[in-house]
Amino acid sequence: FAIRTLSSESKAYVLGSLTDTLPYIKLAPHILEKQIDGLFCTDGMLHYNRKRHQLIYLYYYRNQYILMDTLLNIVHKGNTIDTNRVAKINPVKIQSQSTK
Repeated sequence: FAIRTLSSESKAYVLGSLTDTLPYIKLAPHILEKQIDGLFCTDGMLHYNRKRHQLIYLYYYRNQYILMDTLLNIVHKGNTIDTNRVAKINPVKIQSQSTK
C-alpha cells in the first residue's frame, strides 16, 4: 500500500509504503517538497494508475504533480495548467488563553 501520513519527526506530510514484512512502514520523506509549513504546502491527492502501475501525487495548492513507480521512485515531475507555483498561504499559530 502507498500512503500519505504525517511525520512525527518533521510534523510534515510524507509519502510511504505499508508492507507485510519488517519494517512494516517505510517512509520516503524526500518526495514531497516543503515550501512553507509542510502541511498546506504539501497537501494533495495520492492516486494509483493500474494500467501504468504508477502512483501519482497531485499537489492541491501549487501546479505540480509527481509520478512514481510502486517502489516510490520518482519517474517524473511536472506542472499542471494552473499558474500557482508556490502555495499562497500564511499559517498562523493561535495561542489559546484560559480566562476566569
